[in-house]
Amino acid sequence: MSWTDYYETQKFPHKVLELNVNVTANDGDIYEAARLAWRVDLNKARQAEVIVAVERGNVVRVFIPEQWELADHSIFGDRAWEKAERRRGFVGRPAEPAVRDIYLHQQMPKRRRGAATPVRYFYG
Repeated sequence: MSWTDYYETQKFPHKVLELNVNVTANDGDIYEAARLAWRVDLNKARQAEVIVAVERGNVVRVFIPEQWELADHSIFGDRAWEKAERRRGFVGRPAEPAVRDIYLHQQMPKRRRGAATPVRYFYG
């Protein structure tokens, strides 16, 4: 059974926030690529139990978010976003192995054709 089939039939076991890091992951540090600066619904983002960083549809890293903040200099220093009032970032940690192993290297459900947002919520 593929992960897409699993999702469609059984749902994710956590509230999962997917962040597509195709462009920013080229810098090498997936955590830095994943943690900022996103246009997210802050209330919805704070509900996420797990964040998956996705590259070309595959989960490359799994994080547990600890807080979401404006993507400004107060938390993110030199990596802050110039227009932080519209962007958010998270501070988190790598997921523990039991959680990480559920998602790591899995193929995420396909995006609808024409979908441009790099953020998706899977909250069941």
